[in-house]
Amino acid sequence: MRPRPPATTLKEARPGFGRCAAGGVGAPGAQAAFDGGERFMGKPARRAGRGSARGRRRTAAGAATVEFALVSIIFFLVLFGIIQYGLYFSDSLSTRQGVREAARQAVVENFAFQSGCSTGTNAKKLACSAAKGIGAITGDAKVKVVSSPWQKGEPVTVCAMVKSDGGVGLLPMPDGGWIISKTQMSIEQESLKASWSNYADPLPAGVTWDWCS
Repeated sequence: MRPRPPATTLKEARPGFGRCAAGGVGAPGAQAAFDGGERFMGKPARRAGRGSARGRRRTAAGAATVEFALVSIIFFLVLFGIIQYGLYFSDSLSTRQGVREAARQAVVENFAFQSGCSTGTNAKKLACSAAKGIGAITGDAKVKVVSSPWQKGEPVTVCAMVKSDGGVGLLPMPDGGWIISKTQMSIEQESLKASWSNYADPLPAGVTWDWCS
């Protein structure tokens, strides 16, 4: 019987295979694959996360800037609107109060009740005092004083107009910005009736005192 040649094991036929199968570092390509995690198959390993994080930060900052620009337009519009209408209503209240006070002083013939209003006719002194008493913030007060005749028991009429833009002029104002007020009271003293004459401050073109009589 013919003898068989000795069998060649797989391990002997492929040197190094056993170490590869066992996970050894001597297997072909293993050193390149696990060289400190820095290289893979001879190429540098990519460090993920750094560049993408910077990109996300830049994108978030840009989005926040755009959002602020859009919101700030509405915010400042509302803010200036509040300021403008706040000043307008403040002048509206001041005009009514100033006119009532002027009428109360007029019926007792205290025409120059504000400092710096001691020249001119009695009606002009009263108009000056009324304008100073109004103290409008957003415009000049125009005043008209009417009484015909100046006699005890007869009415004296004090009217005022203020052209207000709200101090800002950003938004449209009611009635074109004109604030008007009118007060009538009965005269209580008439010692100065001989020197009485009506008075009205001049108004801009197109505006009249027709509503005050």
